[in-house]
Amino acid sequence: MHMTSAWMDAVSIKGSWDLVASYSKSGDLQGILVYHRRTILGINFILMPPMCFYNGIKIFYPDRLSQYEKVSLEEKVISDLITRLPPYSFYYQQYDPGFTNWAPLYWRGFKQTTRYTYRLDTSLEGKISIDQLKGNVRRNIQKAEALCSITEPSLDAFISALKDAYAGRKNPFNITLIRRLHSSLERKNAVRLIGCRHLETNVMLAGAMIAYDNKTSYYVVGFYNPKYKDSGALSYLLWNIISSNKTPCFDFEGSMIKEIEHFFRGFGGEWTPHSRIWKFNNPILAPLLKYKFRSLIH
Repeated sequence: MHMTSAWMDAVSIKGSWDLVASYSKSGDLQGILVYHRRTILGINFILMPPMCFYNGIKIFYPDRLSQYEKVSLEEKVISDLITRLPPYSFYYQQYDPGFTNWAPLYWRGFKQTTRYTYRLDTSLEGKISIDQLKGNVRRNIQKAEALCSITEPSLDAFISALKDAYAGRKNPFNITLIRRLHSSLERKNAVRLIGCRHLETNVMLAGAMIAYDNKTSYYVVGFYNPKYKDSGALSYLLWNIISSNKTPCFDFEGSMIKEIEHFFRGFGGEWTPHSRIWKFNNPILAPLLKYKFRSLIH
C-alpha cells in the first residue's frame, strides 16, 4: 500500500521517489525497491518520506519454491536491487513486516534495528469479540457507546476536529500531507475518515483516517480531544473500525512509545516485528550524519 504511486506521489513533498527492479533471465519481475530520495546541500539521501510507515523491498515469489530456493532467490534479488540504487551518503528505510530476511543487506554493510507494530487478524475466521479486549478498553467502549455516535465526517470537518484536539500543543500531523494523501487515496477508493461525535454537543471527540488495500487496513491518523479524555471515545472508535474491518488484517502502524503501545495492546493484537534498515555510505561525512540521524538508527 505505502509503496504504490498513489501513496508516494502524495507524500514525497520534500524530495522525489523512484523504484529499481530486478528481473529473472526470462524477463519475469522478481522484486522492486521503492525509495524516496532527498538532496540536502548537495548530499544525496535515501530516507523515509513523511506519513509513510513502510517502504523498501518487495519480492515476488514464484509458486512452489522450496525453502532453499526461496532464500536463494531473496539473496539474489536483494543484492541486485541494492546495487541498482543511485548514489547516496545515508540510506534509511523502514520495511514491511512481510520482509523477514535482511541477511543479504547485512552482508553488504547495512545495519538493522527491530521495531514493532500491532496487527490484528480481522478475517472472518480470526475476528475477536469484545470479551477478548482488555477490561478497561471494554469499559471505555461501553461508556462511550452511551454518549457518542460513529460518523463519517468530511475532510474539512475531520481536519477541524484534529486542529481542535491539538490546540495549545504541538500537532504531530502535517495538514497539507493529510489533504494530499486523502485526495490521492480517495481516487482509488482506498481511504476512510471515521469520527466519534458526542450525541448532545455534536463535538467530534475522536477521529481516524484508515487507508486500505485488499489485504490490510492501516491506522494512518488518529486523535482524540483531551478535553474529553475520560469519554472513552477513541477506544469506542477503534473498536468500531476493527470490528467492521473488511480486510483480513488491521495494522496499528506502531508504536514503540510505551504509553501508546500499552493502549494498542489492549485490543488484543499480535506484537509484530519489522525492520529498520540503514547504512552510512560516506566515510568522511559518517560521524556528522550519525549525529544528525541518531534518532533513526536506534
